[in-house]
Amino acid sequence: MKTISEIVKDSSRKYYFYLGDAETGERFQQQCVREGFAFGDGVPATVRKCARVMNVSGDKTINFVGVCGMMAFGASKEVCGKELVKIDFRKVLNDEENILYSRAVQ
Repeated sequence: MKTISEIVKDSSRKYYFYLGDAETGERFQQQCVREGFAFGDGVPATVRKCARVMNVSGDKTINFVGVCGMMAFGASKEVCGKELVKIDFRKVLNDEENILYSRAVQ
């Protein structure tokens, strides 16, 4: 399985992780803690409940995606001048080769 750190290593891109359900969210949080990721204010990933889509940065921070971010997730290829990469964390967990989110398979 690819690590979150490996996935988000290119800082010229924005990474949104699609979690989809509570179980996947919990596994995402656990993986974040194992790799040293935390919320921007330093709170560990397991303290707050994850949303369906989370932003992850190469500086080891995770953040909630607001309304505009959710709109971008649904319709855009760019956020704040950076390429938006949409990762399906269930595919990461299943060790699939293509881990990009695809609405067609949801």
